[in-house]
Amino acid sequence: MRGSAIAAEKCVKCHAVGYADSSPHKITPPLRDLVKWYPVPMIVEGLKTGSLAGHDEMPQFDLGVDGVAALVAYIDSLNPKGPHYLKGRK
Repeated sequence: MRGSAIAAEKCVKCHAVGYADSSPHKITPPLRDLVKWYPVPMIVEGLKTGSLAGHDEMPQFDLGVDGVAALVAYIDSLNPKGPHYLKGRK
């Protein structure tokens, strides 16, 4: 899955990227919990514009449209109730 590869490359330094791991930085939520604080459309827009930053250390990077979709699909797949937002979307 491309989204998990992006998470492992770009996010794992600060965020937990799996179903049960802990974030290396106490102030960064696990990717699986992002939807508790941010609506998915806000996450999508933030990743598209590079403006999703919950703290000063958050790097900005350009994933492109396909990369954003892949990462958001991966984040959505971590939902314990099952994927919700991207279900049936392309």
